[in-house]
Amino acid sequence: MSKKLTPALLVAGLIACSPAVVAAAEQRSVDNLGMKLGKTPAEIKAALQASDLQFQTREIKHTLKDLPNAPFVGSVHAIRHGADVRSDEIRVDFPPPPHEPRAVLITRLVQYPINAGPLTRDVAAALEDKYGADRWIDDRYANAASLRLAWIDTPAGVSILDKSTKCSKAHWSPRTTEGHAFFNSIQFVDGCGLTIVANFRGGDPGTPAAPMVSGMWTTIVDYASLQQQIAQTQAYVEQQVQGAAKARGTPRL
Repeated sequence: MSKKLTPALLVAGLIACSPAVVAAAEQRSVDNLGMKLGKTPAEIKAALQASDLQFQTREIKHTLKDLPNAPFVGSVHAIRHGADVRSDEIRVDFPPPPHEPRAVLITRLVQYPINAGPLTRDVAAALEDKYGADRWIDDRYANAASLRLAWIDTPAGVSILDKSTKCSKAHWSPRTTEGHAFFNSIQFVDGCGLTIVANFRGGDPGTPAAPMVSGMWTTIVDYASLQQQIAQTQAYVEQQVQGAAKARGTPRL
C-alpha cells in the first residue's frame, strides 16, 4: 500500500465477475502494504515490518479434517492499535498441502474512532490511484452510507466492469477464530481471476456532504488460482486417506 494510503488502509469482502468484460490488460501484481499473493509467511511478515506501523504478528497452524496429524501454517495474523486507528487487523491465508505456503488471500480490516476517520472520497481516490481508474463500483452513499469498489480481472487478465457481474460474493473475517479460507464455503463462478475489493462504511446517509470512513474492509484474492488449489488439495487428501487405508491391510478372514 502506498504511503499516501497509510491513514486509511484496506480490509476485506469479496465481489467477483461475469463473462462481460471490457479492456484487456496484463496480469497485475498488486499489493496491500507491500503484501502480495504468492509470498511466503516470512515475506508477508517482512512486508508488515517494513511498513513501520508496529503490527504484532503471529502464525496460526491449521490441520485438514481428514489429516489431523499434519499441521501447516494456515494464516498469518497481524494487529495494531494507534492514534490514527481504533484497530488495524490483517489476515493472510496460505494453502494446505500439497501446496507450498504462499499467500492465497489477503484480508484487512481498518476501524476508526467516531468522526476521526479519513474522508471517504479521498480514500476512494487514493485506491483508484493505486489500482487504476477502471473499476467496478457500487456507490450508495446517497441513501445508505455504503461504497464498494472492485478491480476484477478474468484469469487471462481482462478487466471486468459490468455491474451485472456474477462472480462469488464471499466473506472472510480476519478474526482468528473463524477458520481457514479453504474450509469456508466458496461459490465460484467461471471467469473470475485476480480480484481486489474495498468495502467502506461510515457517515450518515447523505450527511455530512463529505462523509468520513468509520471502517474499511479489503480483500486481494485470485479466484481461479484458489479454485485450482482447492481441487488439488482435495485430490491430495483423498490420496493420503486411501494410502493409509491400504497400508492397514485387510482383516484376517
